[in-house]
Amino acid sequence: MLVLIGMVFAALPSGGAAVGAALYPDLRTSLPSGLYFERGGDAHYRLRFDNTVGNYGGRLEVAVDGNRHIYQNVYDQHVGGSRVVRQKVASDLIFHPEHNHFHFKDFARYELLRKDSAGAYRTTSRSGSKTTFCILDFVRITSSGATNPQYNTCGSTVQGLSAGWGDTYYASLAGQWIDVGTSMLSDGAYALRSTADPYNRLLETNDGNNVGTTYFTVRNGALSVSGTPPLCSVTPDRGRVGTTVQLNCSRLGNGETVDVYWGSTASTPRKSVTSTSTGAISTSVAIPDSDLGNHYVIAKGRSSGKQAAALFNTLPSVALTQSSGIVGTSAPVTLRGFSAGETIEIRYYKYSASSQGTVVATAVASSSGSSSSTLTVPASPYGSHRVEAVGTSSGAVASTTFAVTPSISLAPTSAPAGSVVGVSLRGFVAGETVRITFAVDGRLLTSVTTSHSGSTTPSNALFTVPASMASDTYDVTARGGTSGVSAHTALTVTPATSESARSADVTTATHTSTPTATRTSTPTATPSSTATKVPTNTPEPTATPTPTATEVPTNTPEPEPTSTPVPNGSPTANGGEDRTVADANGSGDEDVALDGSASTDPEGRTLAYVWSMAGVEVATGVTATVKLPVGTHSVTLTVSDDQGAMATDQVVVTVEEVAPAVEEALTVEEATVEATTG
Repeated sequence: MLVLIGMVFAALPSGGAAVGAALYPDLRTSLPSGLYFERGGDAHYRLRFDNTVGNYGGRLEVAVDGNRHIYQNVYDQHVGGSRVVRQKVASDLIFHPEHNHFHFKDFARYELLRKDSAGAYRTTSRSGSKTTFCILDFVRITSSGATNPQYNTCGSTVQGLSAGWGDTYYASLAGQWIDVGTSMLSDGAYALRSTADPYNRLLETNDGNNVGTTYFTVRNGALSVSGTPPLCSVTPDRGRVGTTVQLNCSRLGNGETVDVYWGSTASTPRKSVTSTSTGAISTSVAIPDSDLGNHYVIAKGRSSGKQAAALFNTLPSVALTQSSGIVGTSAPVTLRGFSAGETIEIRYYKYSASSQGTVVATAVASSSGSSSSTLTVPASPYGSHRVEAVGTSSGAVASTTFAVTPSISLAPTSAPAGSVVGVSLRGFVAGETVRITFAVDGRLLTSVTTSHSGSTTPSNALFTVPASMASDTYDVTARGGTSGVSAHTALTVTPATSESARSADVTTATHTSTPTATRTSTPTATPSSTATKVPTNTPEPTATPTPTATEVPTNTPEPEPTSTPVPNGSPTANGGEDRTVADANGSGDEDVALDGSASTDPEGRTLAYVWSMAGVEVATGVTATVKLPVGTHSVTLTVSDDQGAMATDQVVVTVEEVAPAVEEALTVEEATVEATTG
């Protein structure tokens, strides 16, 4: 019998391609095995046991979307094929941030029954405390179905059981027991009943074969079954890829070869060890590349066939091959332990007070949760900066740091004595005064103040090469007045040209961040081919009558024009038209393209673009793509030129939810027919 709960959503492949009949899973519980009693530190007695839920139908897949909504996906083939049913499973999967994955609620139920005087087994008040499970392919149970496991971990976005595979919970795992209280069970006949999917949360072809029952007796506090199953544990039980853990197991075969597996006994053993005369092993295991969440570390005896497992929780990690450097450094990034196939954003925090990092690179995780990328360090002040790797599907976060060191560059790097050179600083303390000097004699060339990113640009940080400097290559030093940090570069001084000599003659030796050359340009009554030098301590000259045009000899050279600063106008910000976009895939959010290319500057200066929401930076650049949830959002574009003039514009973006096509709910009779034929 097929039981349908709630709405069933059909998802046809693109292009209208034909699909086959839905292959629903068929869950069955094997008989609980390996029963034994244990007394815990709380003085309670526990009945421990192994339990396996097998899938004898089409593959079972449960998936979580970006809004943590849970769905069951049903396909028309055991491997690959098309998804033909998408069933929402409301509130039945629980995300565990401390475990980095979600658990399916009520995947199995454990009950203790006792035989009464009439010979009937009745339920007792004792039941298993474990109600949530992570689901994965652990052991192949049939020769049909999927040859290889498709669900190798308790993933944060997808879990499941392949066709022909089962998931085993060993007696040694936490919560895998029934608490029978502070007193041992009295003598009598009992039964342990395990039920898969007891509340019909999942679509199946048959819900009538989900129960497995093991009968046993208790005499004088002992079970009538002989022997106890082996136990394993790992220390630590969580960490990053590459972590070395200690695996300890007991109750295996005495003196036998024991193979250690990662994930499944269908894989290649990671190592082999020999157990002691009492059946114990203790060995170290390096955690291999693996995706986010829990994985089995399994020990299996070759002679006895006994096996046990412990769980290791893989955590995400991000590592930089270079942990410090100047702005513009390209640092390779290694990512491990994220959800398989998810997009990972690499975020760089430019300022210590920032709550929003700038996305500087992205990567897509492999099937083992690994990837790599390259981080190019953006303009940011001196010191340590947080670098985060964030899984966009799982929400998993790993972080490290990159330390920015100061740098200086000149434009040009080779200049004649007496000419003007621009200074570009990066990675100094924000707002500090930086002295630029010749290292050879400590001569001050200029002092400049850095921006909020610890930077300057060649257009507003200038100095004049002293006219007396001999032709040579000199070390130029920049030293922060607040931080005390310094950076060096080389300047090649060439012989002065007539123009550079004249510039040096009329320019002061030391500049503020915007030096100005001053020279007279109005000719006197007596023509002269040489510009008049104005001493800095000379008072303002009296007005000199300007000769008429007839009084100027025809051979008098054209006077030099007066250098007048060009006023800097404010730019115009244009973030595009307000618009509405659809949540096309029903994920609850949508990638929205932003375009500020219509923004202008009256002087044609280069503009910087920052996109923000509620005062928080979300992107930079003339164009950008941001992920917005369903709803209405106000996005602000701020443009600024290299002189500090700014302008803003607001764009209203509405992301609308698209209702998926809904199939009519099947009647019980129709459901039965579909289960029989499909």
